[in-house]
Amino acid sequence: MSCQQSTNWVEQTIEKDFDQHSLDGKSYKKIKILIKFTSDLKIIYSYNGKILRVVECHDAFEKQELFNNINQIHNLQWQGQYSENKKKDGRWNAFWNQQLLKNFGGYYTQGKKSGLWKDLFPNYSKQLQIFEIGEYYNGLRIGGWKYFLENQKIGGGFYNKNGQKQGKWIDLDEGFQDSKKVIFCGEYDLKSMKVGQWDIMYSNAYENGNGKYKQMQKFENIRIICIYILKMYSGGGSYDQAGNQKKIGKWVELDEKFRDKNQVIYNGEYNMNGIKVGRWDIMYDRKVNGIYKQMQKFLNIRII
Repeated sequence: MSCQQSTNWVEQTIEKDFDQHSLDGKSYKKIKILIKFTSDLKIIYSYNGKILRVVECHDAFEKQELFNNINQIHNLQWQGQYSENKKKDGRWNAFWNQQLLKNFGGYYTQGKKSGLWKDLFPNYSKQLQIFEIGEYYNGLRIGGWKYFLENQKIGGGFYNKNGQKQGKWIDLDEGFQDSKKVIFCGEYDLKSMKVGQWDIMYSNAYENGNGKYKQMQKFENIRIICIYILKMYSGGGSYDQAGNQKKIGKWVELDEKFRDKNQVIYNGEYNMNGIKVGRWDIMYDRKVNGIYKQMQKFLNIRII
């Protein structure tokens, strides 16, 4: 789960897209879940009028951690103690389908995470068990953090004292899952803005039956490890150096719905103002030897 609400409780109902996996875990679809925050400090998850789960909260000023997929709604629980003023305190542990996730979790101090934590990746599920390890201070992530997939490091970087990403990072796509193994490699400036060259990398399949691992790329002191890569595509481009996070120059981008069954990429150029200009090609993989075929061409695209 990830913290996505403000520290002040607001009675409201929001709608959010969730991933719903098939029983075999090989495919999924997007469904819209209603999340209702009630006046009596409850969070109610529902779909098509059916209540999926009710979560009782104790502190209206605490950041509320929301579920990010259907698996989490049905299976994920955190258990721990509260202080007399209803703040999370002491050790908190994660449970999946009522079974303890060994060594997951960490300590709270008066409602704020502190010390070493083994966190679940926001999109954690039974199908893709990714976790994050690092340190909190006064509720903020600080220092080095690492992402792991089945105990192999696949990304990470450094947080400054303000809890902001800084320096070279290997980020996982927010929707990272079995059908969308996408990572981003690049650098954040002192204001936690993306600058310079950023690479996009994608692997469409892996096998771990024999425990074989293959190094995909080295990035300074961080080693990206992918489990027996069968196929990989790469893309990316450059951000301006002024810290405005404007894309400039030539870029190869993935479609926002990019995954195994929708392998569409865009190839073109941004001007110095971060606006698409000139010719942009749309490409897709027709499963012909893993080579992208040109699907369509657009000229003089300008987005304002």
